[in-house]
Amino acid sequence: MDGESGSENGYSRRVSEFSRAELAKWIRLNSDTRRGWRMAGGARRTRASGVRPGGAAMSGQHGILVRVTTTSTAASPTATTWIARALLAAFGVALALIVLLPSEGHRVLGLVETLAGIVSRAGIPYQFAFMTLEFGANIALFVPLGVLLPSALARPASTATRGLEGATLFGTVCLGAAISVLIELAQQVIPGRVSSPADVLANTLGTLLGVLILVILRRSFASGSRKTHMR
Repeated sequence: MDGESGSENGYSRRVSEFSRAELAKWIRLNSDTRRGWRMAGGARRTRASGVRPGGAAMSGQHGILVRVTTTSTAASPTATTWIARALLAAFGVALALIVLLPSEGHRVLGLVETLAGIVSRAGIPYQFAFMTLEFGANIALFVPLGVLLPSALARPASTATRGLEGATLFGTVCLGAAISVLIELAQQVIPGRVSSPADVLANTLGTLLGVLILVILRRSFASGSRKTHMR
């Protein structure tokens, strides 16, 4: 019995020593890994070792599971975003001057009337020409809103903001429609101005057109950038 007890104690001692040695080895590995990643840069070391942010990697030599956790910082607006914000503010001032001034002596309305008169000389009824040109002008008036507003709200692509792009574009179109409704309500009390549902439709289409133009430009730029990096 004493021999068996001694053997069991010796076996337990060896198991305990082995466990302590493995624990010390794991601690050294973990410390060295953290120190190396801190010095070389977490992102580069993560890509080089095949570890994805927030994922885990297995060390083939020691069989130790090491989990890598990364945190992302808020992206700062780019120079393009600040330019878009400045242009959007200028557009807001110009829009207010165009749609909220009385019709008497209004240069934009006068230009539409002049163009309608020129077109009517070709045999097209003046009223039809005027309504068509006014509808087109209302579309063109809101195209800058569709281009500038999503650009002013844009941030560098990241996991946190990439999913918001579609919602921003849709919200821009809805905002364009809402602004147009408010304008038409305000024009009811402005001398010489006439409110029309057709104006709301035209302004909404203009905002949508601006959003589509922005999407096409972004995709073209992204495609060009990928081709440049592949060369």
